[in-house]
Amino acid sequence: MKKRYLALNTALVLALSALPLTLASCADKKTSSTSAVGFVSTDEDKAEPFDAEGMHFSAGSSFYKSGFSLTISADDGGEIYYTLDGSIPTINSTKYTAPIEIKDASGEKNVLSAHKDIAQPIAAADDFVPKSEVDKATVVRAVAIGKNGGQSPVVSNTYFVGFDDKADYYKKYKVVSLMTDEENLFDDEKGIYVTGKSYDDWKNSDEFDPHADEWTIPGNYSQRGREWERGGDTVL
Repeated sequence: MKKRYLALNTALVLALSALPLTLASCADKKTSSTSAVGFVSTDEDKAEPFDAEGMHFSAGSSFYKSGFSLTISADDGGEIYYTLDGSIPTINSTKYTAPIEIKDASGEKNVLSAHKDIAQPIAAADDFVPKSEVDKATVVRAVAIGKNGGQSPVVSNTYFVGFDDKADYYKKYKVVSLMTDEENLFDDEKGIYVTGKSYDDWKNSDEFDPHADEWTIPGNYSQRGREWERGGDTVL
């Protein structure tokens, strides 16, 4: 079972707020989006502002040495709505009214990285569950609602904080922030990273074989076709 997942243990760093992955998407939603590009070590007072889709961010995606307050403004004075969980922001999301505190989230509880429903037999998943805290990033996704009611495309930024503590490791790798909605990966019915409903249906069917080779055990992650594709954004 371990071999099946080694391909996922590459030099990618998947950053997700509240977990070691950074996940957020437009999966079943026809929404365009814009992401900041480029990860470098940055002091907050030297942060490069980022402008996109009629919004101004006081800092763009990057590694930062310490935490800071992120400000966002709309060019036309419209309202801004944002999320910090990787989901697509809408008018029902949190309204921006004050700076967003960006800090090192690595000390927060491992949540999505602790999933064990990514392999069968379930004991095989223990090999992939982190035994300690993992590095995490803060993902800010925002939309602007203009005075005429029009909504901008989604703009996404990923912030890693505490670079000095991680520089020796990350300087050896290219970092990719992959953003998609949590459900796209971990939902029982449509998540493509878990055994999910596909496995449950097989286990409860006449085709179930308790002695099946691990490579033949079906799961959501083994499905194929357009209906199993999920949208997402990346920052390189």
